This record gives sequence, structure tokens and C-alpha cells, in this order.
Amino acid sequence: EIDNMTMVMSTKEQLNEQATLRAAAAKKRESFADKRGMTGIHQQVKMLDIEVETRTGVICQLQRSLMELEREAKTNTLNANDMNAERFAGMNRVECRFMLQQLFDELITSKLQVENLQQTKKKTDEDAIDEAVEAERARGRAAIKQLKFEHSEAMMTL
Repeated sequence: EIDNMTMVMSTKEQLNEQATLRAAAAKKRESFADKRGMTGIHQQVKMLDIEVETRTGVICQLQRSLMELEREAKTNTLNANDMNAERFAGMNRVECRFMLQQLFDELITSKLQVENLQQTKKKTDEDAIDEAVEAERARGRAAIKQLKFEHSEAMMTL
């Protein structure tokens, strides 16, 4: 089971790496596509198209492998809702380590999600505050401008 989780983690890493490489190749292709008039660019665009297609195929295969590994892991793991002291007492050392590793992974994932939500909320709050401050400054500038015009008119009438 631990080997299965290790395979899942490495497959996810490979999947992220291939996605990054595919995005880089697509970006290069777009930059070359913009320079269509230049000689030799057509061949480079074709090569980049092939690279993007190949990386897309690799990503699809890795996703299928990942789904199979996760499906296999789900069928092999114990149901977390049915855990009790008797079940833990019946586990051997490897099963306990695996269960603790899964719980730890879930804890870390949850913590990262909470931190991400907190950062998003903080950024949203800061953006709202900045917008409100800027709007208030604009209203203040408009009021000052209006007062200057009124003052100028009053001085002209004297």
C-alpha cells in the first residue's frame, strides 16, 4: 500500500512536470506562429505542434495511470469511517504506518487549502480596501476641486 501511494505521488509529480513542459511548448509555438513571414519558422511550428501533441498524450496516459492507482488504493485501504480501537488493535505495524501517513497527508492538504483560502481572503480584503480608499480619495479631490471653483467664483464676484 505504501508503494502504491509512492507511485501515486511520483505520477502526480510527472503529470505536473509534463503539464508545465506542454505549456512552455505551446507558448513557444504561439510566439513562432506570430512570426509566420520568416523563413524556417514553419518547420519549427510543426515540430512544436508534434511536441505539444506528444506531451498531451503522455499527460493523458499519466492521468489514466493515476486514476487506476487511486482506484486500486481506495479498494485496498480501510474505510476511515469504520475505524475504532478494535480495528487499530487488529492492524499490523505496516498498516498503522500507512494509515498514519494517509491521515498526515490529508492534514497537510487541508492545512494548505486553509492557507490558500486565507491568502485569497486577505488579498480580496486588501483589494477592496484599496478600492475604497481610492474612491474616497477621488471624492475628496472632487470636493476640493469644487471648493476651489466656488472660491474662485466668489473671488471674481468681489
